Amino acid sequence: MKLTDETLREMIIQVMTELGLLMPYPLKAEPVGNEDPPPLNESNLSQKLYFLLSKISDKERSNLFRRFGYFTSNQLLSQLSSLKKAEKGDF
Repeated sequence: MKLTDETLREMIIQVMTELGLLMPYPLKAEPVGNEDPPPLNESNLSQKLYFLLSKISDKERSNLFRRFGYFTSNQLLSQLSSLKKAEKGDF
């Protein structure tokens, strides 16, 4: 048997596969064509948001929520306290 480049390559691939050193190709996570990435499901998106929100500072998080009209319970209680003081004339 004459050892050609192709037979040598096949033999190396066979041995590496048997020893578990060679991953099957193509990998399952690789796109097979010109396809779009998988859509984000809601739970995955929520996890990413929680992760990102935990990485920013308290002040940045507060500003971000205020921009969308959400306030912390302390801010709400402070506003209610100010409103009650203004109603009583203690302002």
